Parts: sequence; structure tokens; C-alpha cells
Amino acid sequence: MSALPLPQGIQAQLDSRRRGFLWTSTDKVSGAQCLVAWERVWQPKEAGGIGIKQLGTQNQCLLLKLLHRLHHPDGSSWTLWARQNVCLATLAGDVQGTHWAALRALLPTYRQITSVSVATTGQHTSGKTTGLMAPHYLKPSQPFIATPPAPTSRCVTQ
Repeated sequence: MSALPLPQGIQAQLDSRRRGFLWTSTDKVSGAQCLVAWERVWQPKEAGGIGIKQLGTQNQCLLLKLLHRLHHPDGSSWTLWARQNVCLATLAGDVQGTHWAALRALLPTYRQITSVSVATTGQHTSGKTTGLMAPHYLKPSQPFIATPPAPTSRCVTQ
């Protein structure tokens, strides 16, 4: 679940078993045995819910964490391999499958919730791994001035 997208059918089966365990301590439960609507169970305790996590949301968060690891220079083997085979801005490259498609689909969300700090002193001043602009900023039918680059992250100079 942390590295692969969880199919909807699997999520539904897991939720069914979680409901059964929560309300009857068995694998299955009927609607009459449920004390609270499942949507209410997902809410935080402060909002009157039980605080059980939604599997789909949790899966997306874990995939976003994986995307962050890819963009963060931690030096893991997977990150080093991916940086050699994939463009970090688009995740395009010699990779196939639902895993990469799910990560590509989450890129806009990742860009919205992250910011980039650009160092102006020290060893990391080249800007080599700092991607601030979307790569598709020119439209063939319009001049450059009509389609300025769209920033994909906020930049904070320190």
C-alpha cells in the first residue's frame, strides 16, 4: 500500500472486513449491526468520529511520500536508479506500469503541497535538481509572451 496504488476492489474488500471486525468481531457485518455510518467512522475523534483512516486517502498519502523521497536527495538505491531512468519533472522515462502512472497522476498534487528552498550559498548552489517551471509552457499556436511559464512550486530563497 505504501509503494503501489491499492485497487478499488481491494479497498472495498478491506473496508468490508474492517467494518465487520469493528462492529461484530467477525469477517462480515450487515447494515443493521453497524452503530454508526462508515463515513462518520472516518472522521477524527475531535469531530465526533472514531478516527479510522480511509484506505484510499492513506494510500495516496503514502504514494505522495514516495514521490517526496524521489525528489529528496537522500541517496537511497531506488532514488538513484529512478533519477537515472526518469525525468523528475514529468516522471517520463523508460518505466511502465500502474505504479508509475499513479505517481504521475499525483505530481500536480505534490507540486501544490510542496515548496522549494533554493540555497544561495554553500555546496548546493547549482540549482541542478530544482525544478520550478512546468516543462510545457510553450503552446505552438501562441507566442512566448502569451503563455508564460506556470510555476509549479513556491520558491523560498534563504
